[in-house]
Amino acid sequence: MENDTDRANLLVFRALLEQRLRSRSAHANSYSTRDSNFQTASRNQTIPLLARDGTVQNFPLSLAQQRLWFLQRLEPRSAFYNMSKVVELRGELDVAALARSFQTIADRHESLRTAFTDRGDHVTQTVAPAIELPLAVVDLHALAPTERELEIKRLGEAEAGHVFDLGRAPLLRVKLARLGDNEHMLYLTMHHIISDGWSLGVMYRELAALYRAFRCGQASPLPALPLQYADFAVWQRQRLESGGLNQQLDYWKRQLAGALPRLDLPVDLQLMPVCSQPHEQPLPRNSPSMSVPHANARALPGTRSALASDAIPAMRAAPTDAPSAAQHGYAGGRLALSLPDDLTAALKALSQRERTTLFMTMLAAWQLLLSRYSSEHDVLLGTPIAGRNRVETEPLVGFFIGTLVLRTDLSGAADFRELLQRTRETALDAYANQDVPFEKLVEELQPERQLGRNPIFDVLINFVPSQVDLLQLDGIEAAQRLAGDAQSKFALTLYIRPSHDRLTVELAYQRALFSAERAAEMLGQYRYLLEQICAAPEQPLQAYSLVTPRARVLLPDPALPLAEPRFPLVAEHIARWAAQTPAAIAVGQGQLCWSYSELWQCALSLVHTLHGQGLLPGDVVAIRGSRSFGVVAAMVGGLAAGGVLLTVDRNLPIERQRILMREARAQHLVHIGAIRPEDDWLRQLDMTLLVVDCNQIVIEKNPTLEEADARRTAETSNARGRAKGGLAAPVAADLPAVAPDDPAYIFFTSGTTGTPKGILGNHKGLSHFLDWQRATFSIAPQDRFAQLTGLSFDVLLRDVLLPLTSGASLHLPYSDDAAPDLAAAVILPWLAREEISALHTVPALVQSWLADRAACVPLPKLRHVFFSGEPLSGALINRWREAFGDGAEIVNLYGPTETTMAKCYYRIPMASAADGAVLPDVQPIGKPISHTQALVLNAGGALCGIGELGEIVLRTPFRTLGYINAADEQRRRFVRNPFRDDANDVLYFTGDRGRYRPDGAIDIFGRADDQVKINGVRAEPGEISAALSQHPAVQACTVMARRDEHGDLFLAAYVVATRRSKPTGKAPVSELRAHLAMRLPVALIPAAFVFLDAMPLTANGKIDRAALPAPDDSRPELAAAYAAPRTATEATVAAIWSELLKRDRVGVDDNFFDLGGHSLLAMRIIARLRSECAIELPLSILFEAPTVAAMAAAISVVSAQRNAEDQDLLAGLDSLSAEEADALLRELETAPALSQHGGAQT
Repeated sequence: MENDTDRANLLVFRALLEQRLRSRSAHANSYSTRDSNFQTASRNQTIPLLARDGTVQNFPLSLAQQRLWFLQRLEPRSAFYNMSKVVELRGELDVAALARSFQTIADRHESLRTAFTDRGDHVTQTVAPAIELPLAVVDLHALAPTERELEIKRLGEAEAGHVFDLGRAPLLRVKLARLGDNEHMLYLTMHHIISDGWSLGVMYRELAALYRAFRCGQASPLPALPLQYADFAVWQRQRLESGGLNQQLDYWKRQLAGALPRLDLPVDLQLMPVCSQPHEQPLPRNSPSMSVPHANARALPGTRSALASDAIPAMRAAPTDAPSAAQHGYAGGRLALSLPDDLTAALKALSQRERTTLFMTMLAAWQLLLSRYSSEHDVLLGTPIAGRNRVETEPLVGFFIGTLVLRTDLSGAADFRELLQRTRETALDAYANQDVPFEKLVEELQPERQLGRNPIFDVLINFVPSQVDLLQLDGIEAAQRLAGDAQSKFALTLYIRPSHDRLTVELAYQRALFSAERAAEMLGQYRYLLEQICAAPEQPLQAYSLVTPRARVLLPDPALPLAEPRFPLVAEHIARWAAQTPAAIAVGQGQLCWSYSELWQCALSLVHTLHGQGLLPGDVVAIRGSRSFGVVAAMVGGLAAGGVLLTVDRNLPIERQRILMREARAQHLVHIGAIRPEDDWLRQLDMTLLVVDCNQIVIEKNPTLEEADARRTAETSNARGRAKGGLAAPVAADLPAVAPDDPAYIFFTSGTTGTPKGILGNHKGLSHFLDWQRATFSIAPQDRFAQLTGLSFDVLLRDVLLPLTSGASLHLPYSDDAAPDLAAAVILPWLAREEISALHTVPALVQSWLADRAACVPLPKLRHVFFSGEPLSGALINRWREAFGDGAEIVNLYGPTETTMAKCYYRIPMASAADGAVLPDVQPIGKPISHTQALVLNAGGALCGIGELGEIVLRTPFRTLGYINAADEQRRRFVRNPFRDDANDVLYFTGDRGRYRPDGAIDIFGRADDQVKINGVRAEPGEISAALSQHPAVQACTVMARRDEHGDLFLAAYVVATRRSKPTGKAPVSELRAHLAMRLPVALIPAAFVFLDAMPLTANGKIDRAALPAPDDSRPELAAAYAAPRTATEATVAAIWSELLKRDRVGVDDNFFDLGGHSLLAMRIIARLRSECAIELPLSILFEAPTVAAMAAAISVVSAQRNAEDQDLLAGLDSLSAEEADALLRELETAPALSQHGGAQT
């Protein structure tokens, strides 16, 4: 805070003068109390009055004020905790009466004359006996209308953005803009620490009464106040300390016991900055609450009056998985929706029948909606409560507003009526125990904290009564205007506003988390849910649909039939290209290449041989080998012969190869290459064996690459001319008839039993996918593809057959009969030499390339990069573009093997596009390809609404035929479509979790069976990996759950660090923890970090989780080595910490908050350092430098800077005469920066 800095400088300057002149310092004040007989209306207790002696006095803060003071100190230049109003006044205004009215209000209410003094280990509120509250007047009437309107807006933003110095009263500003003779604009701005929404109404009413009297020359008609805010603050603390609230506190401990749930809300704009500074730390669990209800929200009376009507305060919810406000700010948006009169009447009638308030009914529906969004049955919501359930507090201006937490368990509720009764009981219990301040609750529970994130919940609901206070001055027509930009203190706040016979619901949202489209859909879903509830409150909770009429147009309808056109089969395409461009390159490897004519002739030769060996349609043909032309020709021949392909990588373990051929029941084996001695086991298999020597396939007079390229250019030019009239007819051959529904291939995926699951694909599914990708991405004969995938994975079909069915060329890395080296230094120069234009790959492989930036050569010909197989993060995309530029389009493909390769896709925005911002988290899987529906179904089997979390279910007539040896799995995953009466219409349940975005695209949230619970908190390892990958020192990472020696689950992170970030190849674990703590709850931060030189990869380039090593110490954070202080400063800091934290010893690497530190102890540590080290440090230093070593280093830096400044200052002081120095000291004695703080503090 600027004024704090000024004060610190004055203090230093003063100390130097006193050192020269041996002057004395200022002193502090104290307070005393006396009894009072003021009786409350609802309690047989009194709030004793404090003695006032007419001088400046100091009192303790209330718990709410203490929390807000702390938060303001953390963000000293923030105006976030301001309350600001702009009121347009039309009529003949008596400015003098208005100014006198404001001054009288300041004289009546001590809170408006209060400043806050930091006394080292505690803070006091300092009340001045009198203070001047000026009414500043600016004249805008001479401005042109357009300029005047702009200046009105500018003034509103400037006043709302004014940063108050909490040490200088008044914390209230009043400004009046004159627009004309009878037109004014009133600007009223206060800090929330002295006021709240109720207080604003008090001020408006007093202002009206005083203005009326002063305008008529009368005295103030207002009665004396029964007490002041400071009386309440002292009484509140005494009541807590005396144990008067222990019974209520026990209720809250029971109610909020166990792990607090998280609401995974549907977030849109996850634009999180990369955290690269090691000092960025999470807010500690013991720090004050961030739960400040909106300053302008109208909090309702407490239990005393609220329970007698529908006016029951509102509630809020648990933290989201979204970025915290510390990262994105609090800029907000608002949308409102008026409910029809008949719906409002139905809601009131339902509430009366169920003996609940209207608020409880609205609350129960809101809880149900949030539960459906997150699949969480344990829902925490919060509500602001006035905190004035004693009559004598009602006429006071002060910060009374509090927060109630309501926790409702939706699990097992038979219908909405039962949920409503649960909500009623929860609300009544909460109101009966409302006297425990929220701050005390946070202090007792010590929930895990995150900087910028509210503790316990992050969603608010507020029931705002119709009698909202408005300023009413005699002879003046007043109207509210917007004050500054909208802000939202919570991720979501739902306002319920009753007015006559109609309800209005208003949703305030943080714009960095939610789009306006998302907020509008939420409001629409809330209304749609309310309509269904009123129509049938006895329905099961899952029976209510969140698919609004608007979304029904956007989302797929599983009851509609899907078209099933016929596409040319693979063999037909290749035959046409062999006839049309016979000399064009089909396959290249090393210095060898094969034309389409040669490829087709080899395939036909294989067809003839296989038929001669007795191949029947549907027989499984195992093709064993490595990346080679022979394998490609055998694949084409096998498909053309009507066989079922099973490709087997000869580099797999022999036992694995046996299992694949046994499970697939292969009848024929085509072995590419010579039989080696270690391959003799192949001769004992019960199947026909055909050995194809690659040397026999190579035609002796193969053209050189240069000659082939020249011939290819001519052929493709002719092909483009002929293609206008359709492809040429296939080459005549004696081929068997192959139907689209016939089986075409078998690939295996991992199985839960340890035996791989075989999946049988058909020709039509393969042809459909290839046709879609070819058309969607304009794959042309001039394209050049690379085959990087191993032979045992279905992506091989995409790698090999897409180029060959498009007239393009396929290029194989030279392998010499072994697995090719896919390392960056080898494969990237090869991609550049081969001028590859299209590439299929997986994120883990690309991460390994990017780890070797020196090998990242330009790839100018690359125009498409297709990612699949693993979640694709925005961080990886950005790193790709840093290394290779933005020339290639990046596409995220999604689809399990069971549904024929990819069934959804998402095109990453180009960096040069208007919408080129890339989400840093996991990229969406997008929308389905043609003739496909991507459904998201909830637990009840119904279609999810936008934002509702459910299982991704794929529907297409071009799916595979299913599993070959897993009947139970087949029945579980392939399910007849319940929305249509058609036995051939089958849905595939992927087991992946997802939700619809507002545009109908799908976000994916990992496997349902990957979820684990750590300390009772649900964790998704993929989510944590995505957050960790955004750290600039992390090149590649994955997170998995492991068990320690006691069998308890913990999270382990495996990290490949960027070499350029750390010479050691490691990033400090504290840095990574801090990075994650800015994005995730503490429970989701891995306990162990394992650094690897490279990720172990499977044959197809995915991370090999089975090969990840166990951490050396299963819980390393529990056994950190003690590091002794190395310098005098470190020793001083460690000693202070040890004393205040009550620890035997504190090491230089120990974290203050890990040792149990909290905000009050932080204040005491700063005070001790001020006294022992004679240094002024900001409170935020403990969050920026939370270890002994880091704090000592910060002290050294500040000391060095101060010493340099002091020497310059002393030199100047030496030139002063004694009289000049004495006069300067007297001037400093009255400096505002000192006097407003009650004197210099030592």
